[in-house]
Amino acid sequence: MIRTDIIRRLQSYLQTQYDGNITILTDEDDGDLTPPCAVVRISSAEDMGANQAYVWDFNVIVAVFHDADDVTIETAETDAAELFDELADYEDVTAYLNSGNFQASVWHPQLIEAGREETKWTHFQTYRLIAGPS
Repeated sequence: MIRTDIIRRLQSYLQTQYDGNITILTDEDDGDLTPPCAVVRISSAEDMGANQAYVWDFNVIVAVFHDADDVTIETAETDAAELFDELADYEDVTAYLNSGNFQASVWHPQLIEAGREETKWTHFQTYRLIAGPS
């Protein structure tokens, strides 16, 4: 499935490019959100080829979690910003996706949200991705 392949490729990109304090979790790590960590997920995907699935429009979410009891909000924001900076370069991200048998035409940051959920600082960055298999 293209959704899973895109998620894995973006996780791989972050694991190879980002060298900060945050652990990039894989699909299999879903149950263990021990901070500081980040996950990549797709909230929506729509094929743009009249159900032929050649080109897809994705809403990608990158979520970063920190332990609010151990980390100040300032540190959490700085760490999250460093991770999100790795995803800010259109050329680098799309080149990495394209080298994994995709053809990406849009990679655009859209929305950042921050907050606190129970004992975790949370930061979410959404991106629009238009891609298909190459």
